Amino acid sequence: MSKSLVTILWSIAGLLAAFTLIVKTGQSKEDKTTSAHSQGDSLLKELAPKKIATIKIEDAENSVTLKRDEGQWSVVERGDYAVDFPKLARLLRTLTDMTVSQSQKAGPAFNSRFGMDGDAENQEDHGYHVTFLNEDGKELKSLLVGKNAGGQSSGPGLSTGKYVRLLDDPESVYAVNEAFQDLTAEPAAWLEQEFISINGIRSIEMNPGKESRINDWIVSRPNAGSDFTILNLSRNRQPQADKLTPLKSALSAPGFDDVLSEDEVAERRDETKINELTIKTFEGFTYIISYAPQKSLAETPDGNAAPPSGFITQVTVSAEFPTEREKKEGESEEEAKEADASFAAKQKELQKKLAKEQKYNGRYYLIPNYAFSSVNVGLDILAKPVAKTEAIAPTLPEGAGSGVLAPPSIPITPTPPAPAAPPTSVTSPPIQVPSPTPVEESEPEKTTSPAPEKAEETKPSSNNSDALNGLTEEDIKRIVEEAKKADSEQ
Repeated sequence: MSKSLVTILWSIAGLLAAFTLIVKTGQSKEDKTTSAHSQGDSLLKELAPKKIATIKIEDAENSVTLKRDEGQWSVVERGDYAVDFPKLARLLRTLTDMTVSQSQKAGPAFNSRFGMDGDAENQEDHGYHVTFLNEDGKELKSLLVGKNAGGQSSGPGLSTGKYVRLLDDPESVYAVNEAFQDLTAEPAAWLEQEFISINGIRSIEMNPGKESRINDWIVSRPNAGSDFTILNLSRNRQPQADKLTPLKSALSAPGFDDVLSEDEVAERRDETKINELTIKTFEGFTYIISYAPQKSLAETPDGNAAPPSGFITQVTVSAEFPTEREKKEGESEEEAKEADASFAAKQKELQKKLAKEQKYNGRYYLIPNYAFSSVNVGLDILAKPVAKTEAIAPTLPEGAGSGVLAPPSIPITPTPPAPAAPPTSVTSPPIQVPSPTPVEESEPEKTTSPAPEKAEETKPSSNNSDALNGLTEEDIKRIVEEAKKADSEQ
């Protein structure tokens, strides 16, 4: 082999080596740029929570905007209603603290594989799109959160985290060890859940709507340890203790599912069935609560579609507190000082509660049906009608129609009537026969039979007088003689 040929071959080998080195160097640089974060890195370490003024979250069906204004976070889609701040704080901590457990090179073409397809209609394939903005509306960071990194379900050896893509790093997908339990795009899920709390109820008044199925009633009690009584209850109704007792804790801690706008209320509330409750407490609070069911939104062939669950509710809170403590007779100076301090602390607490609950005035809330279960009843539930019974009149002896019992009649032994005398009826009402002069001179013999009541103690009725007027003197004498004979035979 000639010397020139050897030189040419070595030159070619050198060129190949140089080309190989250049290719490897380029690949190394490419790997470094497409995988900006490696295992253990924090994906959002440069995102400062204090700079975040707006958070937008979007999923397959919903979107929500959380906004900070003068230090207070609110839900824009719910009329700037207060945010559940503990929940928001947990989500921000999760996002800013998440670290990479695994990285993969995969461009936007693989979004559907990782559950990040923004055009997908189902949530599993769509995922979440989270955007952070500053006070000027400038985007700070944007990311996609997809499927579970360990598969559809977690188990032994599988990660409980999610796949995440940073939109400013489009060629990489990262698996992070965070489940994002608080991540949601449903506006109602971000609402602060604090609400009114009614304690120590003194009275409740129900004023039903014009087409409501329940009727009005008022209950009250003198102190917190007593039971409710129903005002102006008629005698034909019996109070039901098992229905009155739950009223003591009615609406003590009612939660709500959503906050509605006035336009939504006008569209969804059944205006003909608005009931109004006026609740007063022993502490001096007054709650006026109007509530109504929702209209039936779905039509059925029979036209009897049940309305959606939940009552559309509006509350108005006011209060009147005592300005001075009622002093006890005979209390010492030290006792008065302690009582005054306790009274002042209590008034401060009540004023704080009033200020907090008056923030709910004028809002419309969707409250679950069960919250009204004890009060959404009529008088016919609180007091059952008493069954009517017909009184049976006692059977009175004949001759007592005038209200005065007739004296017992003298026992008479019937005898055949004389041929010449007209027949005499012995079935006439019991009568008292006044004894003529001959009878008074000779009294009947005493017998062992019970003596009749004295005729002088009861006046004869007008019916007996009429019967006597029909007897002749001979008839009377004959009746008396027969009575004497009957007594002697006994």
